[in-house]
Amino acid sequence: FNFIPYLSSYYLGTRAQAQIVKQCVQLELPAGETIEMDSGPEGLGRGIYIMQIGCAVSRVWEDKKYRWKRSLFVTGTMIGMGKVLLEDTHDDVTGTRLFFMTHSKVLFVPRTAILTALEKNPEAWKGSGRWIYARTVLSKSDVTQAYNE
Repeated sequence: FNFIPYLSSYYLGTRAQAQIVKQCVQLELPAGETIEMDSGPEGLGRGIYIMQIGCAVSRVWEDKKYRWKRSLFVTGTMIGMGKVLLEDTHDDVTGTRLFFMTHSKVLFVPRTAILTALEKNPEAWKGSGRWIYARTVLSKSDVTQAYNE
């Protein structure tokens, strides 16, 4: 998890990271599969998606610009690192859909595991999480945050 700043070994020890890994779900998705990011795959809830193999596209309506924003995610991309920290009632939580263009393998990190880790390790929130949260809230047009490994 070292590519997700607030879950990295800088803030979390091996045991804390292992607790998160225990709750992760490995998904295999066929070409053409669609996932609503606000409800998660198979009703698992919100979380972070790490593309291990494959390619996906997201489409989000931007009210201010009256257009669709599209993003392409390929192998090694992490999707939703900032958005997962937002409250369930936040406007940017709903409406994002991932469409898998190829057969894909994705590691799903549940929001519940992330929030539990941040509660138990307040330094991770203070040093990294709150800044990513603030950037996500302030950048209304960047609904899905993608970072390469």
